[in-house]
Amino acid sequence: MAAAAAALEEQANELEALESIYGAYFSREGPAAFALLLEPELDAGPKVNHVAVRLHASFPAAYPDAPPAARLSVERGLQIEQVEALRKELAAAVEEHAGAPCMYAVAERLREWLQAHNEPPGSGSGYEEMVKRQRAKESGGGAGAGKGARGRRLWCGFGLAREALRLACRGSSHSHSHGGASTPSHLAGTTAIDRHRARV
Repeated sequence: MAAAAAALEEQANELEALESIYGAYFSREGPAAFALLLEPELDAGPKVNHVAVRLHASFPAAYPDAPPAARLSVERGLQIEQVEALRKELAAAVEEHAGAPCMYAVAERLREWLQAHNEPPGSGSGYEEMVKRQRAKESGGGAGAGKGARGRRLWCGFGLAREALRLACRGSSHSHSHGGASTPSHLAGTTAIDRHRARV
């Protein structure tokens, strides 16, 4: 009986302390239950606080010896995977402080997490995934561009060979048009392109 009375007193003292600390962010949801709006910065408003959650908690009769029942609801700004991560933070914090009044420590741990993830709309994980996909697409385009460059080099090589053939044919025609004049001795053993350069 005394233990139950002591537990109720501890619960009442903790609820009073939480209401005193968080003011308008705190609201009662029952004799041993409350909700707490958690934002990265207190009294800063939505222009600064891009993310927010509401912590709902209730105390069983044996609290703080027994753990509180606690859950989160999203107010704004968090992606699904972030909510899951924050729920894990909540469970870890409750477990860490088992056996003692813990809701202030739990709330502040969650607020620290929110401070680390206080990002404006458009910069959350969904946006990051989109950026990653775009970068991957651009990387693929770079590979394609490399293939295009190799194709251009092959085409240039073909163009050089075709030009060499054209010059060789022109040289042959030129020789026949001049009575089959032979190639000068100093140009013997050279290619058509070399002979053309020597004439120029």
